[in-house]
Amino acid sequence: MSLNALIVGAGKIGALFDSPHDKNVLSHAHAYAAHPAFELAGFVDVDVDKAAKAAGLWGCGYFSSLQDAFDRQKIDVISVAVPDEQHFAILKALRGFSFSAVIVEKPIARSVDEGNELALLYHERTPLVAVNYSRRYVPQFAELKRRIKSGEFGRYLTGSGYYGKGIVHNGSHLVDLIRFLVDEIADFDVGAGECDFYPDDPSVEGVLRFENGRTFHILPVSCRAYTVFELDLFFERRRIRIVDSGFRIEEQAVENSERFPGYLNLSSAQAAQTEMGKAMFFLMDNLHTSLLGRSEVGCTIEDALKDLEICSTMAASFRNI
Repeated sequence: MSLNALIVGAGKIGALFDSPHDKNVLSHAHAYAAHPAFELAGFVDVDVDKAAKAAGLWGCGYFSSLQDAFDRQKIDVISVAVPDEQHFAILKALRGFSFSAVIVEKPIARSVDEGNELALLYHERTPLVAVNYSRRYVPQFAELKRRIKSGEFGRYLTGSGYYGKGIVHNGSHLVDLIRFLVDEIADFDVGAGECDFYPDDPSVEGVLRFENGRTFHILPVSCRAYTVFELDLFFERRRIRIVDSGFRIEEQAVENSERFPGYLNLSSAQAAQTEMGKAMFFLMDNLHTSLLGRSEVGCTIEDALKDLEICSTMAASFRNI
């Protein structure tokens, strides 16, 4: 039996990043359409014409409001794919309805106070909440985490990462992935930055300190120039580079130098493509198995709240410099 899905927000991530016959699965609509466990009931958007256009593209319905959708359909799963500043209000409004799970785009909210209130509202895990920090759901990143945690690469030494479009809006992806792969963040220092997307969300540079004492350097690249998302991680026996927004992972092993006897160098990079282009599908699959009790949600509201606390504090520290 299919689960009926409603998408709140008929913009790019909700509906328009791709179309039904595209190879990559980049929107919530495509992920629901591609997964056999779900049936896309339709869209809700403050712009009804926009909702109608998305419904035409994906062959489903559209509704004038949440109340209209729940009055006309049985809704099991909801995607919140609206701008960041609307997440809090939509998630609060949804508590007035009955459904099984909600997927929300990152960040969970625009402030820690809002995030804490949402965590209290959804603390019983009914409905389930899954946050779209997308790389957590991709099999190659889960495998990379397993290899790191197993000790295959040796101790973590240092690392750096590049991002743009605001520390909360997009830098939280970087913070979340580092927490997922390496360790929890205990402290940080903040340096220079600029507001390259939202006027109240600066892209800042900083030094993150993990609970194990090691550091990771986070560096902004203005989205006005171009979009970049990369990580460079150094371990005792490996260098791992995550490039092309996570569509490719490169590995370099430690080997004896051919030029200088007794020295160790890094080998030529071995690159592997990831299934990042299907991250949305993997999110839906994780949610489905979580609803069946066969797995845990890949990114919980508690995970997302930790990211929000770190990134919001970094933004506030930059404004106070």
